[in-house]
Amino acid sequence: MTICSHARRCVFGEIIDETVHLHPTGHIVQAVWRNLPNHFTGVALDEFIVMPNHIHAIVVLTGERAGAMNRAPTLGEVIRGFKARSSVERRKSLGDNAVLWQRNYFEHVVRNDADLSRVREYIADNPRRWAEDEENPQRVQQATR
Repeated sequence: MTICSHARRCVFGEIIDETVHLHPTGHIVQAVWRNLPNHFTGVALDEFIVMPNHIHAIVVLTGERAGAMNRAPTLGEVIRGFKARSSVERRKSLGDNAVLWQRNYFEHVVRNDADLSRVREYIADNPRRWAEDEENPQRVQQATR
Protein backbone atom coordinates (compact mmCIF):
# COMPACT_ATOMS: atom_id res chain seq x y z
CA MET A 1 0.00 0.00 0.00
CA THR A 2 0.99 3.61 -0.48
CA ILE A 3 0.01 6.58 1.67
CA CYS A 4 0.87 10.14 0.57
CA SER A 5 1.46 13.21 2.68
CA HIS A 6 -1.07 16.03 2.50
CA ALA A 7 -0.63 17.89 -0.80
CA ARG A 8 2.31 15.54 -1.44
CA ARG A 9 4.62 17.85 0.52
CA CYS A 10 8.09 16.45 1.23
CA VAL A 11 7.76 16.55 5.02
CA PHE A 12 9.22 13.11 5.82
CA GLY A 13 12.73 13.51 4.47
CA GLU A 14 14.84 13.88 1.36
CA ILE A 15 16.77 11.66 -1.02
CA ILE A 16 20.53 12.24 -1.11
CA ASP A 17 22.69 9.94 -3.22
CA GLU A 18 19.78 7.51 -3.65
CA THR A 19 19.35 7.18 0.13
CA VAL A 20 16.47 8.42 2.27
CA HIS A 21 17.48 10.88 5.00
CA LEU A 22 14.53 11.30 7.34
CA HIS A 23 13.41 14.58 8.86
CA PRO A 24 11.93 14.52 12.40
CA THR A 25 8.45 13.87 10.98
CA GLY A 26 9.81 10.91 9.00
CA HIS A 27 11.32 9.42 12.15
CA ILE A 28 7.97 9.77 13.91
CA VAL A 29 6.14 8.10 11.01
CA GLN A 30 8.67 5.27 10.95
CA ALA A 31 8.41 4.66 14.72
CA VAL A 32 4.61 4.67 14.69
CA TRP A 33 4.56 2.27 11.73
CA ARG A 34 6.93 -0.18 13.42
CA ASN A 35 4.75 -0.13 16.54
CA LEU A 36 1.50 -1.05 14.74
CA PRO A 37 1.59 -4.77 15.67
CA ASN A 38 1.54 -3.72 19.35
CA HIS A 39 -1.75 -1.90 18.77
CA PHE A 40 -3.45 -4.25 16.31
CA THR A 41 -3.73 -7.97 16.93
CA GLY A 42 -3.60 -9.79 13.63
CA VAL A 43 -1.25 -7.36 11.90
CA ALA A 44 2.29 -8.21 10.80
CA LEU A 45 4.61 -5.86 8.94
CA ASP A 46 6.75 -6.72 5.95
CA GLU A 47 8.82 -4.44 3.68
CA PHE A 48 8.40 -0.73 4.43
CA ILE A 49 9.98 2.58 3.49
CA VAL A 50 9.40 6.23 4.31
CA MET A 51 9.98 8.40 1.23
CA PRO A 52 10.06 12.23 1.23
CA ASN A 53 6.30 12.55 0.68
CA HIS A 54 4.82 9.07 0.91
CA ILE A 55 5.28 5.65 2.42
CA HIS A 56 5.20 2.22 0.84
CA ALA A 57 4.52 -0.83 2.94
CA ILE A 58 3.40 -4.42 2.90
CA VAL A 59 0.89 -5.19 5.65
CA VAL A 60 0.00 -8.78 6.44
CA LEU A 61 -3.45 -9.27 7.94
CA THR A 62 -3.10 -12.62 9.72
CA GLY A 63 -6.77 -12.99 10.62
CA GLU A 64 -6.01 -13.31 14.32
CA ARG A 65 -8.97 -12.02 16.31
CA ALA A 66 -9.00 -9.96 19.45
CA GLY A 67 -10.86 -7.23 21.26
CA ALA A 68 -14.43 -6.69 22.27
CA MET A 69 -15.70 -7.28 18.73
CA ASN A 70 -13.71 -10.52 18.46
CA ARG A 71 -12.70 -9.87 14.88
CA ALA A 72 -9.53 -9.12 12.97
CA PRO A 73 -8.88 -5.49 11.99
CA THR A 74 -9.41 -4.38 8.42
CA LEU A 75 -6.67 -2.67 6.42
CA GLY A 76 -8.70 0.54 6.54
CA GLU A 77 -8.80 0.42 10.35
CA VAL A 78 -5.05 -0.15 10.52
CA ILE A 79 -4.31 2.75 8.15
CA ARG A 80 -6.75 5.04 9.97
CA GLY A 81 -5.08 4.19 13.30
CA PHE A 82 -1.62 4.74 11.81
CA LYS A 83 -2.53 8.14 10.36
CA ALA A 84 -4.19 9.26 13.59
CA ARG A 85 -1.34 8.10 15.85
CA SER A 86 1.42 9.55 13.65
CA SER A 87 -0.44 12.89 13.44
CA VAL A 88 -0.86 13.02 17.24
CA GLU A 89 2.79 12.09 17.84
CA ARG A 90 3.93 14.77 15.40
CA ARG A 91 1.83 17.41 17.14
CA LYS A 92 3.18 16.37 20.54
CA SER A 93 6.82 16.23 19.40
CA LEU A 94 6.99 19.17 17.03
CA GLY A 95 4.03 21.33 18.02
CA ASP A 96 2.88 21.37 14.41
CA ASN A 97 -0.88 21.23 13.79
CA ALA A 98 -0.62 21.04 10.00
CA VAL A 99 -2.52 18.26 8.25
CA LEU A 100 -0.06 15.42 7.75
CA TRP A 101 -1.82 12.92 5.48
CA GLN A 102 -3.70 12.96 2.21
CA ARG A 103 -7.13 11.35 2.32
CA ASN A 104 -7.32 7.65 1.50
CA TYR A 105 -4.49 5.38 0.33
CA PHE A 106 -3.60 3.07 -2.55
CA GLU A 107 -3.69 -0.65 -1.99
CA HIS A 108 -2.58 -3.65 -3.98
CA VAL A 109 -3.48 -7.16 -2.88
CA VAL A 110 -0.46 -9.46 -3.13
CA ARG A 111 -1.72 -12.75 -4.54
CA ASN A 112 1.35 -14.99 -4.82
CA ASP A 113 5.05 -15.32 -4.03
CA ALA A 114 6.18 -13.83 -7.34
CA ASP A 115 4.03 -10.74 -6.74
CA LEU A 116 5.32 -10.48 -3.17
CA SER A 117 8.92 -10.55 -4.41
CA ARG A 118 8.17 -7.91 -7.03
CA VAL A 119 6.51 -5.57 -4.50
CA ARG A 120 9.32 -6.04 -1.96
CA GLU A 121 11.86 -5.15 -4.65
CA TYR A 122 9.83 -2.12 -5.74
CA ILE A 123 9.74 -0.81 -2.17
CA ALA A 124 13.44 -1.45 -1.53
CA ASP A 125 14.43 0.23 -4.83
CA ASN A 126 12.19 3.27 -4.40
CA PRO A 127 14.91 5.70 -3.20
CA ARG A 128 17.13 4.78 -6.16
CA ARG A 129 14.26 5.62 -8.56
CA TRP A 130 13.23 8.89 -6.82
CA ALA A 131 14.30 11.07 -9.77
CA GLU A 132 11.68 9.32 -11.95
CA ASP A 133 9.04 8.81 -9.23
CA GLU A 134 5.63 10.30 -10.07
CA GLU A 135 5.35 11.40 -6.42
CA ASN A 136 8.57 13.47 -6.69
CA PRO A 137 7.47 17.12 -6.99
CA GLN A 138 10.79 18.09 -8.63
CA ARG A 139 10.17 15.50 -11.36
CA VAL A 140 6.71 16.95 -11.97
CA GLN A 141 8.13 20.49 -12.22
CA GLN A 142 10.82 19.35 -14.65
CA ALA A 143 8.29 17.49 -16.79
CA THR A 144 6.15 20.63 -17.22
CA ARG A 145 9.02 22.84 -18.42
